[in-house]
Amino acid sequence: MRGYDIGSVDTINYVNYFLERQKSYHIDGNEVELGITLFNRLLRVFLVSGWQYLTIVAIITLLPLFYLIKKYSSNIHLSILFLFIVLGNIISVYFVCMRQVLGMAFFIWAIVIWLNMSKNYIIWYVLLLAIGCFFHSVIILPGIIFILLNYCSISRKIYISIAVISFLLGVMRIFDNLLIFSFLFYSGGPLERLAPYALIELSDGSGGYLYTTFRTILCIMLCLTLSKYDFSHVFSKMFLVGVVLFNILPNFSEIYRLGALFVVFGVIPISKMATMLFNKINRKKLYKFYSFTFKNIICSYYMLFIL
Repeated sequence: MRGYDIGSVDTINYVNYFLERQKSYHIDGNEVELGITLFNRLLRVFLVSGWQYLTIVAIITLLPLFYLIKKYSSNIHLSILFLFIVLGNIISVYFVCMRQVLGMAFFIWAIVIWLNMSKNYIIWYVLLLAIGCFFHSVIILPGIIFILLNYCSISRKIYISIAVISFLLGVMRIFDNLLIFSFLFYSGGPLERLAPYALIELSDGSGGYLYTTFRTILCIMLCLTLSKYDFSHVFSKMFLVGVVLFNILPNFSEIYRLGALFVVFGVIPISKMATMLFNKINRKKLYKFYSFTFKNIICSYYMLFIL
């Protein structure tokens, strides 16, 4: 049970908006999506405190993610672990971006129904995706891309090429100031609210090259290690889309709000790859691997959050 001051200013604003201490979630008074407004009205009937509100939100948002991992992961414990140590700051989305993860919860349920080929699965997919969009309009993007990826085959060479080329484009900062991103930020679309962050961060030379390098290497390893069925599965392709988003804008930290919608599915193929690799090495080497990984995690967090 966390306090609503743990996370970011966004979390505080969401809780204050729920408790009706402020008229709008946004300081500038902009309206939020209809979904969060109706959601808050319903919960106000039963809940009276901020921690109760965050608890319910945590259950609603994490339940479909854990269900997805339990159903499709070959190693549940590794998949959950990789949410924290492999995908970088992706798990922080669940602490900060409340509207987005609420929308994402319905998107994940939609994917589960689609993959199960349940009765009227297309209708259910569209319905759940629409509900997700009521919480955050950006959910429509992964919703459409998921359908396209289901019917799009990809070879190992193309998979690796996309990952590597996107990484090189990011290193050269090709996309930092292109008009297409200005259009996305100012067109009145779902990414318009990120415009102020873009103006600040795209002019900053510091960035997330550590994580982009790591994720690109993961893409290559997935492609070289997994079977054709596994690396061409929609989860692996969704992960690739997320990696590309992070790669082409490594200096824009707010891209994780969008990239997380794709990269999070990578825990399933990554955990399968890790299990395959662990089975091929002896216990001594495995111990050295865990020791090396743990030391690097501690050093990374120290450098990122303390120095």
